[in-house]
Parts: sequence; C-alpha cells; structure tokens
Amino acid sequence: MTELYKELQDRFIAQNTGFSKEVIDAYYSVPRHMFVPYLRDYPDKWITITEDNVEEYLSILYADHPLAIFGVEQVISTISQPSFVLTILDFLELKPGHKVFELGSGSGWNAALMGHIIGRYGRVISIEIIPDLVDRAKSCLDRLHIKNVKIIQGDGTEGYIDEAPYDRAIFTAGTYDLPAVFHKQLEDEAILIFVLKGDLNSDILYVLKKCDEEGCFISTKAVSCSFVPVSTTAKHKITEFNHPMALTNTLRIYPNNKEIDIPCRHMMKQNESTFVWL
Repeated sequence: MTELYKELQDRFIAQNTGFSKEVIDAYYSVPRHMFVPYLRDYPDKWITITEDNVEEYLSILYADHPLAIFGVEQVISTISQPSFVLTILDFLELKPGHKVFELGSGSGWNAALMGHIIGRYGRVISIEIIPDLVDRAKSCLDRLHIKNVKIIQGDGTEGYIDEAPYDRAIFTAGTYDLPAVFHKQLEDEAILIFVLKGDLNSDILYVLKKCDEEGCFISTKAVSCSFVPVSTTAKHKITEFNHPMALTNTLRIYPNNKEIDIPCRHMMKQNESTFVWL
C-alpha cells in the first residue's frame, strides 16, 4: 500500500507545481489518508476506512478535491482540496519555532502539516468545537506520533489566551466577523488567514498582516473560495458581506473600539471588527 499512495502523492505534486520545498516535504511526510477515518458515499452513506479497505479508496483519498468528513443531515466539516491546503500553507510563511493558532481542527490534517513545517520547537494550538472531530483528530495525531500539535475542544472564535501570543493564525471555516480576541492574541507582524463569508456561497480568503499595536490588519492577498461556516456558541447580529470589489480592493480590519476616519470604497461595521476596503 505504501508504494501506491506514494505514487499518488508523486502524481499530485507533478500536476500541482509551485509549492515551497517545506510544504512539499510536509505533504509527503503527513499522509492524507491517515486523517480520513470516514468517507461519505453520496448522498447519505458513510464508509468506515480501515486498514483492510483503505487501498480500495486511496485514489479518492488522494484526489485533488475536498472530502466530507462529518455531518448528519448536512455536511459541517470537510478535509479541504489538497492543492488549496498547500497553497494556504505557503501563504502563511511558516518558520521553524513558530507558534500557530488554528480555528477549526476538522480532520487534523492541516494542523499536522503545519506541525511538520514548524518543527519540534514550534507549536500548533488547534481548537475544534465538535467533540467527535476532536477525538478523531487526536487519534490520528497519536498514530503518527505527532507531539507538537495540541487539539482542544472549545469555541475557536474565543481564541486561546493561555498560549498567546501567536506568530500565525488560520481560520479553516468562514465567518462574517473577525472576533475581537484576534486583534489582541497575535504578535505584531503576524500573518492571519481569514475567511470572510459572502452571500450565495461566495467567500473570500484573505491573507492579512497585523500592522500595528492596536490590532489593525491589512490584506496582502485575496482568493475566492467556498468554506463551511464557523460553528460557534456566540450569538450576534451580523451584516452579510456583499462588497462587489472585495477581491481587488485592499482590506483593513480594525477593532470596533477604534475611530476610523479614512477615505474608503466600502465600510462594514460588525459586532467585533470594522472592515474597510480602500
């Protein structure tokens, strides 16, 4: 079986070029199939992946598309498309020794990839709200003897102050607001991957850099995407985002307690952050 999935990995890398050496090494070192204990057979049947049948499904597990990993009436967690995952990892510019916060552990694969890149002196804190996914992700990490990734059950929109501040942070689900804690729990110059939910399933992934001590973020990249929504216990009134030029306009995100008086194309004030497109 090892030869077969290595062959599938080789094929994927040959078809998807441009990734950094560090990200490619992580992809080879952290097998995707080890993080998919259940596979959805559309529309409502779930297949348990075991050592006895995994070879039968390897071509699906290593295909370049997302896979549903959890849900009853509707899918609420997926393992993302591999080419997109690796692209985002390069956006993060991870370095050995970094401390990383992840909102939404899901399968645990993304956290494990990040853990490989940042090395033994780095640390990934990954928060997942769904107990079953927490247990699955921990089990997968234990099987691979990954020690620098910590999966915690909780609401990721609250961050995790006990390990703050973080050099990097990533949202693996989309939301309409940037929780206020992220203005405080990230280091200056930290990179944040943030997914802003849009209308009609049109989301935008922003690569943001924290640019001042007050917690302002500014975008350096924007990519159209589609993510499952963040699961949270917080109940706030939100404004649905619908700015038509959001992909091409630079975005700044400010804490809501900051007065903003700058020329802009569009402004959206949410409960915890204010979004300003320049």
